[in-house]
Amino acid sequence: MTFKGGHYQIRWVPRAIKVPFIGGVYATGDIINAPVLTEALGPSATGEQTWNVQPVEGKPNIYTIAYPGFSAPPGVNLGVGPVLPGWGLRNHRSGHTDPVVLSVHIAEWEITAVDSEHGVYQISEPAELVGAIQAVTEEHDRLCVKSYPVIRDMPALPRWQFVPASN
Repeated sequence: MTFKGGHYQIRWVPRAIKVPFIGGVYATGDIINAPVLTEALGPSATGEQTWNVQPVEGKPNIYTIAYPGFSAPPGVNLGVGPVLPGWGLRNHRSGHTDPVVLSVHIAEWEITAVDSEHGVYQISEPAELVGAIQAVTEEHDRLCVKSYPVIRDMPALPRWQFVPASN
């Protein structure tokens, strides 16, 4: 099943956890050019926890993940409006573990179904790295891109649950 763009809260699914589950940590963006964090959902979070996930035209399974923006009041023209930040990579080197940062230079991400019934997907960098997958994972309360070797008995890649945001 193809992933459908929209507004989501993106929750880390730890390796030993089965979905559905209660609690957990969610991708949280706060400061431009700083790592995207993982925090509990709710008012105590330090930043934005709702993300606008949109397909990239002409690229199957490729998406951007950005702040959801806002609507102008009736009759107000915002022009081009503000530049909204999203998930980006700064000084990323293929094969290395590097942070996912909140950036105005938004990266493209491949989103692959693991358990679409429960909204569970893998997020990876679409760049081709021979013999490895550059997947988004959680380490030390931050999102990062980490290289996972493609081998016969490969362990499960990191999983994320896309929970539709209530408007």
